[in-house]
Amino acid sequence: MSFKKRLEIIAIGVAFCIVGAIPLFLLSSIETEEMLQMAGLICLLMMVAAGVFLLTSAGFRKGAYDQLLQVGDFTREEKKAGKIIDKIAMVYWCIVTVLYVGWSLLTWNWHITWILWPVAGIFFGGIAGFVKMRQK
Repeated sequence: MSFKKRLEIIAIGVAFCIVGAIPLFLLSSIETEEMLQMAGLICLLMMVAAGVFLLTSAGFRKGAYDQLLQVGDFTREEKKAGKIIDKIAMVYWCIVTVLYVGWSLLTWNWHITWILWPVAGIFFGGIAGFVKMRQK
């Protein structure tokens, strides 16, 4: 499948997901029977399902081609860096979880300690970028 065709399929899938809400909004804004509003909801779900199907089918096909041709994320260097990052991630996220639970249980400030997760995620992105940079 050509790149242009894949982009068209993705655009149609996104359009289905966005346009699918229109019948629901129209039927909900007008005072109609609940049965018609339910029909709008069913129409929304069917259009979103069709859009997601188009998006995933285009993405899976491209991913399969990339994997077979060993391009993009599937080059030898990327796979080697991925194995190293996976090993680091296993230890890193266990430590972050222990820190979060320990900090939260000691302080009982669960409404504040959640901030550890986005900070740890950003920091891990930096670690992964550093590992990939070192591989090249």
